[in-house]
Amino acid sequence: MVASRVAVLGCGLVLMGYLTRNLGLADYGRYALSILLVNWIGVSIGLATGGALVRLVAGRADGHKFAVSMLQLVTLVSGGLGILLFVAAGWIAAVVRAPGIAELLQILAIDLPLGGMAGVHQGILTARGEFGKNALGVLAGWIFQLGAAVAFLEGGWAAKGAAWAVVAGGAGQWILAWMMSRVEIFSRERVAFSELWAETHLLAGAQVALRVSQSMDLLAVKYFLLSPVFAGLYAGVQNIGFAALMLFQPTTPVVQQSLSKSRLAENHAEAAKVAHTFLRVAAIYSGILVALGVFSGKIAVFLLGREFGESGPVLAVLLVAVAFRIQAAAGRTLISAAGERAAILVPLLVLIGAGAVAFALVVPKAGLVGAAWVAAFLGFGTATFSIRDGMRLLKLRYPWATFARVVVASAVTAGAGFWLRDRGLPVLLDLTLATLLYGASLLLLREWRPTRKRLRELVASLEISRKGY
Repeated sequence: MVASRVAVLGCGLVLMGYLTRNLGLADYGRYALSILLVNWIGVSIGLATGGALVRLVAGRADGHKFAVSMLQLVTLVSGGLGILLFVAAGWIAAVVRAPGIAELLQILAIDLPLGGMAGVHQGILTARGEFGKNALGVLAGWIFQLGAAVAFLEGGWAAKGAAWAVVAGGAGQWILAWMMSRVEIFSRERVAFSELWAETHLLAGAQVALRVSQSMDLLAVKYFLLSPVFAGLYAGVQNIGFAALMLFQPTTPVVQQSLSKSRLAENHAEAAKVAHTFLRVAAIYSGILVALGVFSGKIAVFLLGREFGESGPVLAVLLVAVAFRIQAAAGRTLISAAGERAAILVPLLVLIGAGAVAFALVVPKAGLVGAAWVAAFLGFGTATFSIRDGMRLLKLRYPWATFARVVVASAVTAGAGFWLRDRGLPVLLDLTLATLLYGASLLLLREWRPTRKRLRELVASLEISRKGY
């Protein structure tokens, strides 16, 4: 799954670079804002799932019944949301003071049910441990979208072509995922929606609130700065951050599946070991993102074009925000696997309210950098509450020793990065050298020791994974 997401990341970066260079800042800003609004509306689908699909299907005798019911419910919810978005597109565009996005919203409304159904089928594959099929479905969707985007834009469809490419990618992913999962939507082997809701509603509100808190910044930039050019600049560097987050996301459903099965079997020692390792990996990955922020200017130009040359400081701060969002995602994975009520909803709602006020005060004065800093502080808050509740539910202690080593390794890597970036080397070489230094620092600090026993364990785990595919 990680290998698949690396390939997906490549497709995403190519797509992003192609769109920023062929749409222009204003059209790209409208497209990015439309995508954001549709994603916001799409988080309502989380009220139906609560992030509990993998937990309800993995290792349970009645897992298939929950899978069918979840598919039916998500289809109804996402289909209804798609119709509402299509009808209300003009009104929504007027509210956010961007009348030029109404037609884009209507096109993207078609993708809401496609994406919802595809997501359920992908979750079912993960719950079954069919990770190879899951990886194939996700990668295929991005390949379809990239190919469609090139075809439509070269045909002169501009921003509308980019929106239709999203629909094409969603349709392709849904068809392929359905063919692999073979879960029929009209099956009578199901549970009542009331029973499904009883299993999911405890986590649903927190799931939606977390998504909203992590995507308020672009909307704030467009609303308070008005210009679609500013929105385009911010959206471009924000998507680089999302790409970094994308590399971590494949680990979360796999870990959730493992934790859910271990807890179902009452193997709490194994669950604790997996969760502790997961938190260490999240901390290590977050550390390298923060350290690589010293190359943010060169990264933005390399991926997005010279128009984004002045957006380096914004990207550097957003990488810090993404590092916190990774911690929040790790905490949410633990909470979802535990399947218990988590007292995180109220703090998240408070954070959303505080964030809205902060954006209103900071963005008009500090512009794009100010929006990025508010996003970083929101990320810190969500990470704190999510990890706290996840550890409490699984009765874990945070790996503070790993955190300390990561801080030292990040500081060393960033210090070396300040020297490297002025040497005139290609940005890919800069990033490679910095990453190698970061890894070497962690080895010297004895965060991980490649002993023969651990190497044998790694080979054995890879062999088990291969047979599972």
